Amino acid sequence: MIDSIQEIRKALDKDCYLAALALSLTLPDICSQVENAVMDGNRTLYINWFNSHAEYDDFHFPMAGFETQTFDGEMCYSLRCKVLHNGNTEVTNPKLKVLVDSFELLKPDDQDYKPGYTYIKKTQPDGTVKVITCIAIDYLCERLCDMAEQFYNGWANKQDFDAHKIWSK
Repeated sequence: MIDSIQEIRKALDKDCYLAALALSLTLPDICSQVENAVMDGNRTLYINWFNSHAEYDDFHFPMAGFETQTFDGEMCYSLRCKVLHNGNTEVTNPKLKVLVDSFELLKPDDQDYKPGYTYIKKTQPDGTVKVITCIAIDYLCERLCDMAEQFYNGWANKQDFDAHKIWSK
């Protein structure tokens, strides 16, 4: 677990955001499996783990009328699936009740970059307003690392994580 967290942080330091994101999105899978003493994760475990371990203020940016756009376990799981299986970030998923106008991950060198989690309102050519749910990719990766590290540090039997090592030693 700690090896993966260190790799994610090294990738962020070298501006390898996609690599950091892909590995970060696996952390709730690993932690939820350890927490539930299972070797195969699933959507429910992932979502429940994220929702119970995420700091409320890290991913909530209240905007009247857009409460469903909160970055929660459902949206994180949807992002995980889309990034790892489809190679995109189209997180809208009615089955998971993830209903967003648009979702964007922002890199520190992006023009619209803002650290953290926020929304951007953009007026479309037809005059309608589209709300874009934005999260800084470095922020998301760090929050996921912090959550996993805190979970790991608080877990009594570190050997429970051994089955989730990528490197052999």
